[in-house]
Amino acid sequence: MPPSQVAERIRQEIAQLHLGFLDSSALPHTTVSIGLSTHVPGEMYSATLDRADSALRNAKSAGRNRIEVS
Repeated sequence: MPPSQVAERIRQEIAQLHLGFLDSSALPHTTVSIGLSTHVPGEMYSATLDRADSALRNAKSAGRNRIEVS
């Protein structure tokens, strides 16, 4: 299964969680934003993480509860 599909399954499962300790009308449900990046052989791992971080920021700014792939 491709990483983006795994991430989507994780996002969907988290969206279905009902966390009792979050008894607040301000937080009606739990969501997750995920940024994905593929490591290119030979590149610095920090570059991979920078792309994943950028994808995560894009996911949050695009409305949250989404997956972005860089």
